[in-house]
Amino acid sequence: MILAYLLDTFPSASETFIAREIDALRRRGFEVRVFALHAGKGAQRLDVPAAPLGKVKAGLTRKIRGPKYFEDLGAAWYQRERDVGLRDVEHIHAGWASHPAEIALGAAEASGLSWSFSGHARDLWVDGRDFARKLQRASFATVCTRSGQRLLAQRAPDAAHKVLYAPHGLELSRFEFRSRVFRGEGPLKILSVGRLVEKKGFAVLLQALETLARDNFDFYAVIIGDGPLRDELTKECQSRQLQKRVLFAGAMALDEVVDAMHEADCLALPCLQARDGDRDGLPNVLLEAAACGLPIVSTTAGSITDFLDVTTAYLCQPEDAAALISALRELAGDASTTRALALAARERVEELFDIDQNIKILVQALLGRGADFKGDNS
Repeated sequence: MILAYLLDTFPSASETFIAREIDALRRRGFEVRVFALHAGKGAQRLDVPAAPLGKVKAGLTRKIRGPKYFEDLGAAWYQRERDVGLRDVEHIHAGWASHPAEIALGAAEASGLSWSFSGHARDLWVDGRDFARKLQRASFATVCTRSGQRLLAQRAPDAAHKVLYAPHGLELSRFEFRSRVFRGEGPLKILSVGRLVEKKGFAVLLQALETLARDNFDFYAVIIGDGPLRDELTKECQSRQLQKRVLFAGAMALDEVVDAMHEADCLALPCLQARDGDRDGLPNVLLEAAACGLPIVSTTAGSITDFLDVTTAYLCQPEDAAALISALRELAGDASTTRALALAARERVEELFDIDQNIKILVQALLGRGADFKGDNS
């Protein structure tokens, strides 16, 4: 099957799950042609007239001009590419439920092709709209979290049967499990990974680390990632006098992140709901850390509990720095519990988040073109 896969940006260091999904589809025999408004290696430019120049501008454009603007761009793009990049394409899939889905809808209606879309986090909770209309016209939609599934079912109850729960997954062979036990010899090496945005909770992490530093708790923290809050968080780190204990390492490739996981004693990711309503789905870094055997401290925000619970991680309520401090202390002081949690988390990744198993949901839906697909999606 020849599939056109539409995205805003490809590749993206913070969206490696997209690349994993595309690779998994190709291993299943699909010819996947990736089109992106901001295309790098591995993608063709989704070349449309007056295409938005950046994600922020795309969001503003949607608010000012509405989804019909992007549908018209999709129709124009199809006319331009019908005999070139889209030649012999059998189905169009949008990797996001926001403007990429609107472009896909426009292209599908201009071409008569079937189409579908995926929903993840911000594209559902903040940027997405008109879900009833999209689901009415799409063959199906996939979501990677149970909360996303509930949201679309609530917004489009008549089309709830088209919403398929298809969690992300890992190529587990890329993540070597290394059990580790912190024995108090030297500082606790804390790793945190994510875009430097409000919903990741890095400000709460810095607040907790300041208290630990004042209490002479020995630690060193590395924060991997980049984003719009980098300057603000760096200044806050300095104001809390943590610059000798906390390193902002910038964005890294996945292999470098995995290496950092093998060097760390734990992953701390205190996610929360941002003021604009944005929240995580299930951060893929939690799956990656668990696959590597890295003990996890996180929160119950977003859809994290689709994966983690008290048997697999130290969990706190969002925005609770005191609870985060207690969790880090407990992790450092109770080696047997910490080891048991890490082992259980790896087992859960193997059971529920193997990409070669989870991709079957999308594969069967694509081959069945959606609503007629009858899979176990309870």
